[in-house]
Amino acid sequence: MAQGQHQVRSADLPAPRTSSPSATRASSPRSTSWAASTWSTPSAATAGLGAPVPVGRRLRVGIPAELGRPGVLDAEITRALTRTAGLLRTAGHDVVEADLGELWDCRADAWQLCARDAWDGSRHWRARIDDDLLDSTHAALRAGADVGDEEYAAIRERMTRLRGSLHAHFADRGVDAWLLPLDPALPRPRGTVAPAASTIPVPGDPRYDREIGFTPVASFAGLPAITFPAGVDAASDAPVAMQLLAGPRQEGALIAAARDVSDALGDLGLRPRDVPGARSDVAPGTAGIDAPPVRGIAKE
Repeated sequence: MAQGQHQVRSADLPAPRTSSPSATRASSPRSTSWAASTWSTPSAATAGLGAPVPVGRRLRVGIPAELGRPGVLDAEITRALTRTAGLLRTAGHDVVEADLGELWDCRADAWQLCARDAWDGSRHWRARIDDDLLDSTHAALRAGADVGDEEYAAIRERMTRLRGSLHAHFADRGVDAWLLPLDPALPRPRGTVAPAASTIPVPGDPRYDREIGFTPVASFAGLPAITFPAGVDAASDAPVAMQLLAGPRQEGALIAAARDVSDALGDLGLRPRDVPGARSDVAPGTAGIDAPPVRGIAKE
């Protein structure tokens, strides 16, 4: 998913990111205000999507202390994180530093689980699909094949245990939500990643610790999360995104906090833009996105 888009995630298992720009356009809310309005509709309540978006609720937001370790974040991401924390404080939220603990350590497990599930799925469906796979897909499947049965079972057991201890996790740290970037670096321009690179981070790769990013935290723990634009890098014109994640069924509180940031930042001029070779089966203006492509850079 390109940094700079809004998306609410009620996470379960790690899932592949949408690769189709047209699909992203059709599914991503245009703003946090749009998300708040949609989440508060009667149909959303009937579907059991969680509590409505609260008004005036102030959160105690934790910033993982692990992000401050040397080499974890690039300078541009650190600046965006600091700016976002400041905007949350200005809106009345309490922002503190705390150890993310096991939720930090689970990020690699999330990708290993994703890789093995992809491998198992390919073995089941490959004979039924008459289509060529990209080299990057083959590389990802090979990574999944390397996850043995014992390792896979241990990861799923850890995930179940971790999800059962979430209440204690938040209570012990005295936080209602966590603020993290999506990735440790700015989005990379299209064409700068080798075509044969795996779409799933592979252990042993020199950049593995950075490639696993921070979105697996919510995926592995099964926590709701919202991603939102937090600025535009002046040097590269690349959008920078942050995420907030909280305890189960706290989607409304997350949307409200993200809206506080978005309202303070104003319109950043971020719009989806056409990518050569992308699908063209969705008419311009779908989902109300009909503004000219002012800024934005596709993320590999």
